Amino acid sequence: RIVQDCAICGRLLPVQLLRAAHIKKRSFCSIEEKLDFNNIVMAACILGCDAIYEDGWIVVDSKGYIINGSGRGKLTPPLRDFIEQIIGNRCSTHSPGNSAYFQWHYEKFFSNT
Repeated sequence: RIVQDCAICGRLLPVQLLRAAHIKKRSFCSIEEKLDFNNIVMAACILGCDAIYEDGWIVVDSKGYIINGSGRGKLTPPLRDFIEQIIGNRCSTHSPGNSAYFQWHYEKFFSNT
């Protein structure tokens, strides 16, 4: 089986459990950005990381570290526990080539609360 790390949690998983997660929401991307295959997506696991990034529960700061985002609903105790486990991780995909896409997501979902 082929395995790869999740860019968010760092778990080594079978690729069947990873998705090509858009760093910047696809619906907000220009045609050029959609075609920027090497920078617009990252491998995120379907065990939770894809969804919590997509919905803004977490964001990646300018140095590539995962921090709290504002999310889109109530932060339940199990969700809070899951997020706390990955806060402070370095997103393995963050690079100069995709930092503008991460910045877009950060600006959309960052919250100091």
